[in-house]
Order: sequence, then C-alpha cells, then structure tokens
Amino acid sequence: MVVLSKKSKNKKYHMKDCRFIKLMAPSNIKEVGEKEAKRKGYCACDFCNNMKFRFESEKSNIDDYVSKNNLAYRFENNSIYVQSNIAFWRIEYIEKWESFLLYHGNRIPESKEIKLYPKQCYHAQKDAKPSYTIIRYLNYIRKHDDFRSNQIINVENMPKKTKKERAKYNKMKKKERIYNVARVCQILSVMKDGKFNYE
Repeated sequence: MVVLSKKSKNKKYHMKDCRFIKLMAPSNIKEVGEKEAKRKGYCACDFCNNMKFRFESEKSNIDDYVSKNNLAYRFENNSIYVQSNIAFWRIEYIEKWESFLLYHGNRIPESKEIKLYPKQCYHAQKDAKPSYTIIRYLNYIRKHDDFRSNQIINVENMPKKTKKERAKYNKMKKKERIYNVARVCQILSVMKDGKFNYE
C-alpha cells in the first residue's frame, strides 16, 4: 500500500515511511495499492523513489522471509544480492520505471561467500515481470530454485524414450554434473573457512 493526497496537484504518491506524509492534512490522506496509484496517474515522490529507501522500508519483512526460507542476501551498491542453495540473484531498482527488476547468476555458485557475488555475471530473468516489492521476487526465487533443485534430484526418473525426451534428459544430466561440481566447491570453501559465511 502507498499513501497519496486526495488534493495533490503534483500527483505524487508516498511509501508509508516517507517523511512528507507528516506534512499532509489527515483528511487528505488516502491509502491505495501502488498499481492503482499508477493507474490514476500518480508517480512516486523523489524521496521514496530509490533502492535504499525501498529496501529499508521492506527490511524487516526481508529478514524474516530469508530466515524462514533458507536464503541469504546482501545489500551493496544499491543492489540486493540473494543466494539460494543452487543459484545467486541480483535485484535492481529502476527509478524511471518505479519498479524492481530481477537478474539471475550465469552459473551455479561455487562459494557460499555472498560478498563475492557483485563481481559475478548476470542475465535478466525474462519470465519474472517487474515488481513493486522485493518480497515478491524473494518468493519467486524460492519457488524457482526449489523447482530446479527437484529437477536435478529426480533427473534419473525422467523419461528417455523419444528423441526429445532424451535431449531433455541429457540437458538435465549436464546441469546435474555442473551442480555437483559446484556443491563440492561450496563444501571445500566451507571447510576452508570452518563455517558458512553469508556476510
């Protein structure tokens, strides 16, 4: 939900933590969904419309979500880097679009050192639509990687009768080998440090 002034001339909406809400007359305040505010022609105020503010407004929910879903994250240089068991991701905020975009790491991480992830290569996750919230992308990441993980675990049970099925099997078998090598590298990294280090 966002906050807007019913008598606003500049048609700006504000996040709930925005300092400008205190300047509004209580009778003019109205809460609506961000999508609805945009549909009515409102845009985010300059104070709210940046990654740092958006991140801080969601931080308690983010911390709670990652702790319950076996994820780790790092906020650095106005980007959020997220790590699951089999992949790493980057979340960016595009001020011009007033929304977040999701990027996927180009390979399975060989280290649990999330501080290394800003140096990795990423590609845009095309099937993940722009989001107004970080939590929505964290939920996408969890579901995506759980599905991929189950595919790798069950690769031997895949059908292999037709040419198309065999091609799909071989593709997943290759991913399984890459995943296994990366997991060994992760274990060696952990053994070297003596602990998992997400910070």
